[in-house]
Amino acid sequence: MYIVIMGSGRLGAELAEQLSVKDHDVVVIDQNPSSFEKLGSGFNGVTVVGTGIDLDVQKKAGVDKADVFAALSSDDNTNIMAAQVAKEIYKVPKVIARIYDPKREYAYHQLGLESICPTNIGADIVRNYIESDVLCCRLTLNNVDLIEFPASKSMAGKKVGDIDISGHVRIMTLSRGGSQFVAGAELVIAEGDLLMAMIAHSYRQEFKRRWFDKSDLPHLPHLRLRNRTRR
Repeated sequence: MYIVIMGSGRLGAELAEQLSVKDHDVVVIDQNPSSFEKLGSGFNGVTVVGTGIDLDVQKKAGVDKADVFAALSSDDNTNIMAAQVAKEIYKVPKVIARIYDPKREYAYHQLGLESICPTNIGADIVRNYIESDVLCCRLTLNNVDLIEFPASKSMAGKKVGDIDISGHVRIMTLSRGGSQFVAGAELVIAEGDLLMAMIAHSYRQEFKRRWFDKSDLPHLPHLRLRNRTRR
C-alpha cells in the first residue's frame, strides 16, 4: 500500500518504520526537519518537509495516489484539517486522524473521519487493569471488548458455535498446546484452552454469569459479578 503519515513524532515515526519494514510505500510529512531523526533505521521511505494541511505539500507527498492517509501530529485542529483535505480533495480511500480531546471524537465522526483517541485508549487500558478478572480485556473499541480468557469447565465439550451469540459474542481464536486456531463454529472446546473473543461491553457481565462460576475462579476472589454501567 501507499501510505502517507503526517507527523513524525513518536507515534508517527514508530508507525512509519513498522509499515516500511513490511514493504509498504511510506511517506512522512512534518514541518520540522529534525523530527525525522525519530525515524528508525528500518525506515526506507520518503520524507517531505512542510505543513500537512497545505494542498501542495500533500500533493508532493503523493496523497492523490495514497491508499491511506494518517494525520498523527500533536495538534487536533491540524489533524482534522489535514484529514479533510486528504478525504475531500484527494479522495483517499482510508483516512484516520489522532485526537487528544475525547469530546471532539463525535465531531470527527460527523465529518466522516475515522479517529483514534489515545486519551480514551489509555483510560480503557488502565480501567481494564483495575477491573481485571478472568476476562482479560486487551482492547476496547466502540463498546466492543477484545477479551482473552481460559475456557471454563462449563465450556468444556461445547462447540465454538454454542458460545457465539450474534451481536454479543464472537469467539475468534483458540490456543491449545502451543498452537493457535481460527475458531470455526464446529471446533470443540477443551478445558484449559485459551480463547480470544469479541464481546459487546454491555454483555460482558452476563457472559461471565453464564459461563463461569466460583469453582472456575479459585484464584480470583476479587471477581465482580454485578452489573456496572460504563461511563
